[in-house]
Amino acid sequence: MINFPNKGNFKPAEGSQGSGFEPLPAGAYVGKIYGARTEDSPNGQRLAIQVDVEEGEFAGYFHRRYAADQGGRFAAKYRGVTRLNIPDASTPADRAQWQTRAFEALAWALEQSNDGYHWDWDESKLTGLAVGFTVREKDYYIPDSGNSGTTTEICAFWPVGKVRAGEVRTPRKRELSAADKARMEQAQADAAAGYTQVPQEQVELPF
Repeated sequence: MINFPNKGNFKPAEGSQGSGFEPLPAGAYVGKIYGARTEDSPNGQRLAIQVDVEEGEFAGYFHRRYAADQGGRFAAKYRGVTRLNIPDASTPADRAQWQTRAFEALAWALEQSNDGYHWDWDESKLTGLAVGFTVREKDYYIPDSGNSGTTTEICAFWPVGKVRAGEVRTPRKRELSAADKARMEQAQADAAAGYTQVPQEQVELPF
């Protein structure tokens, strides 16, 4: 790369190095709900739940990471949010079944983790409740940028007691879909073809 004339004033943009936080490791955590709301999406309504880790080595992880991301090149994003799709009359039966199971698991986890709490479909009452949750590894591929790698995401809710007792297993890694994997492999093949090494006898440039 050319070292341009104003190199004396050159310095990395503030925040361009990132926050330095690694993804929250896969596993089971004791946490707390910091907010919940119903929101609209292209696929219908969904319940967004904001959580953070409350016990152990990674306590406060999502709030600390959010604070570290402030002032960077991109708007800070709170990463401890998971969303449950709310089934309605238009949802196919098979999809509605597993979406309903996700809510059943949430209600069970909350009732088991908080004395006197009973699920009543009022998300405004969820803030401050204890809950366990699992985090799994997730492969990703972003076609627009070509970026790919592995991160982690909140996977499911569990009773706090089961997490503390070590009865919750780490979920399996979520791998790329067949379609995304094919797109990534094709993009990598195209990139490799575009940078084919020129044979030694053809190294003279045509300009």
